[in-house]
Amino acid sequence: MRFRASLAESSRHLAALAAYALLAVAFTWPLARHFSSMYLGNGDITTGAWNIWYFRHALRFGGNLLWTDYQYWPYGANLLLHHDTLFYDAIGYFLLPRWGMTATYNAISLFSLVLAGWGTLLLCRDNGLSWPASLLAGGLFAFGPGSIRVLEAISCLDYSCLHVLPFFVWTLTRALRTRALRDAALAALCLTWVWLSNYYYFMFCLLLIAFLYFWNERPLSASAQRRASSGPARAALAVLALAAAACAWLAWRSGQRQFHGRGGALELLRYVAPYAGFWGCALAALAVRYKPRLRLKRAAFSWPSLSPYVALISIYAAMNLPFIVCVLHFWRNGDLAAPLSPWRGGGNATEIAWMFLPGYYNPLWGGAVRRLGAWLHLGYVPMGGPAGASYSGSSLGFLPLLAAWWLWRQKPERRQVRLWYAAAAFSFAMTLGPWIKIFGVDTYLPMPFYFAHLLPFFDGMQTGMRFHVFIMLFLCLIFAAAYDRLRGRLPSRERAALLAVTLGLLAFESAARVSMIGLSVPPLYARLRQRPYGALLRIPAGAIFNGLSAEGGMGRAFDPIYQMIHEKPIVGGYLTRVSRLTYDAMRGDPFLTALVAAQAGAAPAAVLSDARASRWLRQSRVRYVLVDPKQPPALLRVVSRWPLRLLDQGGGRKLYEVEPARPLQR
Repeated sequence: MRFRASLAESSRHLAALAAYALLAVAFTWPLARHFSSMYLGNGDITTGAWNIWYFRHALRFGGNLLWTDYQYWPYGANLLLHHDTLFYDAIGYFLLPRWGMTATYNAISLFSLVLAGWGTLLLCRDNGLSWPASLLAGGLFAFGPGSIRVLEAISCLDYSCLHVLPFFVWTLTRALRTRALRDAALAALCLTWVWLSNYYYFMFCLLLIAFLYFWNERPLSASAQRRASSGPARAALAVLALAAAACAWLAWRSGQRQFHGRGGALELLRYVAPYAGFWGCALAALAVRYKPRLRLKRAAFSWPSLSPYVALISIYAAMNLPFIVCVLHFWRNGDLAAPLSPWRGGGNATEIAWMFLPGYYNPLWGGAVRRLGAWLHLGYVPMGGPAGASYSGSSLGFLPLLAAWWLWRQKPERRQVRLWYAAAAFSFAMTLGPWIKIFGVDTYLPMPFYFAHLLPFFDGMQTGMRFHVFIMLFLCLIFAAAYDRLRGRLPSRERAALLAVTLGLLAFESAARVSMIGLSVPPLYARLRQRPYGALLRIPAGAIFNGLSAEGGMGRAFDPIYQMIHEKPIVGGYLTRVSRLTYDAMRGDPFLTALVAAQAGAAPAAVLSDARASRWLRQSRVRYVLVDPKQPPALLRVVSRWPLRLLDQGGGRKLYEVEPARPLQR
């Protein structure tokens, strides 16, 4: 009997996987017709593709998976600092030689969508929700407005790995509920999975562990009792009101309208001091009217309460000890990124209104929503926008929000459902970014995201908008609970109608036409692949050292898709974070800085035209020079005097080989 039940459950899961696979094909249509020629997405997809290529290339030729000399030649770059995707890279290792890069990238993207739906289903089933509700929640998370936003606006492979989130939340809540060592190990394994997929998601998962500790164990509780009204109390309120007004005036007078900086905790606190003073006065006013009482729960600090959290973190640390030691080493030496990110203590706010408007990628009403956003001055800033700008948030969807509102009105009794509401609220607060912005108005009310920049490694996060997928996950769980609540109130003959109506509404709201990109590479790069190994200097030259900083670049960075074709090391690079040592070496290199200045129109420096240019080419072991003719004539004349031999040309580009140094004659 138990075998039959297990077989039936397994059959349901296989059917669910098949359904999600069909939905993934329909959701991304017509990608299936262009599976080997078009990339899914509309953003920086080449970084994820380069990760897959380099993983296989490094293993084939004995390279280092965490260090590359193929970018930023001859200095190299540490991939621990980069948004690497080792989990996907390992899958791509086996698919790449058979399917090619485009089909491999698309297969991994669809695989992520399918697993995102199934992981949400497992999470729902583990919390006692019905099969119909679990299937709907999985489909809503994988193919709802939140996933559309990730695929369209962000499009990096590490951000589209939505599946790691439900699997981690599922194993985490299970480990905290059972307090079994086996479940803690499984949660630690899923946390490692997140670590190998996305840096931002990993940081939020750590915050989520801390949040669940405070929610479950309640180490500190607060209550208040109203005080008797009196004349002195009213006088104190008047004084506090004047003090609050003075703090607000000081904030406005001193221009404290945006929170940015590069210092430590003291600078952050000083920068936000007027706002902190205002809200301190507000809290003091409440203390005048109400008598607060704080209670410390000592049992929350006992071993039985701490053990599941300690076990999870300890097992994770043991699994990833080499990675952790390396990251701590770089952090201690101030070498996590270069230059230091200007987002320290600030970043970009997320426009609240976008999250409560209909999805602006929907083909039915998306254009009208974007026009409405422009009319309301909501603004839209793509990834990498300037500090202090606001990002458009992802639509949370009317159906999930309506279900959450309805279930809240029903006063849910299950503690687990109340936890989902609290986790959704916490995720929402972090998604807002450093301050609240609504309908184009910056309130500059500091939010938890601002103070989270005091945490190690968090200072490089410029926006909370990337955390909106956590709101969507918990909203999907609440949606499933609301569906089961409504389904339980209906007679059995009406439940099929409820399922059909819900499916229709979800399909209507989640409809979208996901973008695709076709990337073409000049044939010259394919011919370069057949030539012997050697580093390539591309003119125009350039590099990106920190994708979050306007100061983190020089010249014009190359597109990684080209290197995947010619497979040669290249001077410069295109990684999101690069070691401070590499940054200092390249920005301090007289030859490179003069080259970047000359291609921008400055007069070529002597270092480019005399014997030092030849010496630099040979000492840096550059073998090939690829010149784009759309350069200032003065620079082209200088390059023509370098010791180069023409090898190939096409599309206006010319490929040269550096001639070897002549031996000295006696």
